[in-house]
Amino acid sequence: MALSSTRVMATCAAAGQAAGTACALAVKYGISPREVGGHMPELQQALREDDCFLLHTPRRASRAMRAAKTSLPPDWFEKMLDGTERNIGGEDKAFALKAGESATFLFPEATPCAGIRIVFDDDLEGKRYGDEAWHLKLYPNCCSRPKGAPEAFFPPWLAKKFRVFVFENGKKRRVFETEDNFYRLVKLSACGSISGVELTVDETHGGAPARIFSVDILPEERSEK
Repeated sequence: MALSSTRVMATCAAAGQAAGTACALAVKYGISPREVGGHMPELQQALREDDCFLLHTPRRASRAMRAAKTSLPPDWFEKMLDGTERNIGGEDKAFALKAGESATFLFPEATPCAGIRIVFDDDLEGKRYGDEAWHLKLYPNCCSRPKGAPEAFFPPWLAKKFRVFVFENGKKRRVFETEDNFYRLVKLSACGSISGVELTVDETHGGAPARIFSVDILPEERSEK
């Protein structure tokens, strides 16, 4: 019955992603697909790492990020660490950065880093549209629209131009910069042993302050602990 709805594409996509990720874990541990059930927490976190939404299963922030000193207000940092990475039940889970502002996270010690992961707010709720654009409001990421309907546009708070820095050996080094971002999930490649991360947003798609759900490092090896 789970796939009996007429709108099953998202469900099928999530099931396919879960199956593929489970196969990767089976190869990793040299076990059968059935035995992957014994590694369910790791499978769930691997899916969340790739921004697959699992109800009642928040993404677990890295140990380094949980212990970090940050420039964010305490309530914003607390929301970021809860791992929801989207607005649910009317509760706003994002923090905001104005153009030129930075979010800095300093770790208590140098930490091996396999990459950096950022999740921006891409307006899954369709709040950027008015009632007259009801089709886009209901399906904000839809690729088609009725004839004569308002045109789709990117959220005005989605970061378009931003930079990412890491701290290592007492110095700050830029590891990434883009002037044309359109993505919700951004994953950057390995950056060695670091003692902190900084995200600076320079411009959004509509001039509004950028809204970010999460900034974190990717550990060299995802564990089940």
